[in-house]
Amino acid sequence: MYQDSFYRGLTAEESARAHEYNFDHPDAFDTEQMLECIETLKQGKSVQLPIYDFKNHRRCSESFRQVLASKLTVLNRVQLSVLLICFI
Repeated sequence: MYQDSFYRGLTAEESARAHEYNFDHPDAFDTEQMLECIETLKQGKSVQLPIYDFKNHRRCSESFRQVLASKLTVLNRVQLSVLLICFI
């Protein structure tokens, strides 16, 4: 599971200045949706993760990545370590 899947789509104004946008700031992510997906996986259910279009700086509206629940789900991004400690 990649945190990059949970980037918020940029507004038209933000997209025009994407080179100045801080994609590492916590507000760049839809943390609430990410936590909901983690909770669903913890319950043993599969989830559909959004797919982020890095070229257009928004989510692909009709495309999702199916993730099946397993005993181990690896989250990719250093920022998640603090988030998971608080969540678990």
